[in-house]
This record gives sequence, structure tokens and C-alpha cells, in this order.
Amino acid sequence: TPVNGMSFHYYCGKAGHAVDFSKSEWYELLQKAERMEELIERHYAIVKGHSMEERLRLVVDEWGCWHPEGSGPRDAVVAAITLNIFNNHCDKVQMANVAQLCNNLHSLFLTQRENCIATPNYYVYAMFRHHQGATAIRTIVEDNDPLDRRVSASASVKDGILTLTLANYSCEEAVEAEPELFGAEWSGEATASVLAGECMNAHNTFEAPEQVVTKELRVSPSHHVVIPPSGVVMMRAGLKESSRE
Repeated sequence: TPVNGMSFHYYCGKAGHAVDFSKSEWYELLQKAERMEELIERHYAIVKGHSMEERLRLVVDEWGCWHPEGSGPRDAVVAAITLNIFNNHCDKVQMANVAQLCNNLHSLFLTQRENCIATPNYYVYAMFRHHQGATAIRTIVEDNDPLDRRVSASASVKDGILTLTLANYSCEEAVEAEPELFGAEWSGEATASVLAGECMNAHNTFEAPEQVVTKELRVSPSHHVVIPPSGVVMMRAGLKESSRE
């Protein structure tokens, strides 16, 4: 029987309550999220071992955080890290989706009778939608220490617009980023959105549904951006016509 995809599931195990956790539990969960890269590489090695890489791709049809109690910035950063990993391995991953959409693991929405609110995960998906149907661009984060990651990143180009998504691993310190292009030039100003709460435990509730939402971010002419603690940033900028040929 022809096989077109290899499916595997991966959830980050519990590391504290969904919205009530310590700093050490913040980093513990993000470290677990980062394991997705290893899993993709190991599973695709099986595909290559059977010489099926020409037609068989990976399907990560369940992933996310394993706690149903709610969702905050930590889940959003986990989502951003994971989606960046998928983008950077789009030659291997054919499909990836969150299995539970509402009132469950890694939800995008929470409902209560007639009320419905969006979780921080929803806003990450809204930011990352610009990558869909685009061409992936290789990203290199120069200052990342293999033992102490600072930034997760992925980039793509569509219709002459470059989209860059960044996630700050730290729940304590902001990170400055100044994207530099190789083989292309910026054209005009950049626009950016940022998702971050006032603290690492901030989260949206039915009483306060907009504690963690996306906001417009000012970008300098050099496209220098500051990613706040526990923050996710999406930046978009045009490329000069000559650099797209």
C-alpha cells in the first residue's frame, strides 16, 4: 500500500499549572517544546533510511502543551517555537496541526455558556498565517548559545514581502534583534506586531479577555526590534525588486 505520510504526536509534559508556574517551570516547558526539532530529524531519518524522501513527508497531527486548565504567554511561546521549527523543516513536514481547538489541550479558544475568548495561542496563529503559501528562507540566529537559547526564528517570502517571526525564550529579559539580509535588500519601512503580557503568568479570562493580545510595534528604519520578555514578534517588510530576481 502506498504511504504518503508518517504521523507522530508530541505534547510537552506538565511543568506546573497552565497559568500558575515558576520561572524554572517556564524554562522547563520551553526546553520540552524545543525537542520537536530532534523528533522531526529522527523521524525523517527513518524516511530517508527507506529511500522514501521523494514522496513521504511527516505529519505532526497532534502537538502542544499538556495542560487543559487554561493558556498564557508560556503556551504562546511554545506555539511560536514549534511553528518556527515546522517552518524551518518545511521540506520534511507536510502537515502539522493542533488537534484540540476549544476548551482542551493547547486551545485557541475558551468558551463558557454564551461567552467565547481567544487564548494567546490564537494570536500566535494569526501572526504566523503570513507564512502560509510562502517560500521558506533560512534563518541563522548568531547570538544563540546551544545551552541557553535566546531567540527562536523563522522567515518566508511571498509576493515580495518578507515575514519574520521571533520568540523570546526569556521570561525575565527583553532581547534586541536586528535582522540582516544576505542576497537581498530591504525596501521601505517594516511593520510589526508583538504579543506579550505584563508578566509571564498573564492570561486572558472571561472577566479580562484582552490581557494578552497583539499590539502594533514601532520598528526603526534599520528594522531593529525589541522582543519583550515572554514575547512573540511578527515583522513584515518589502524587498527590493532586484533582490527578488
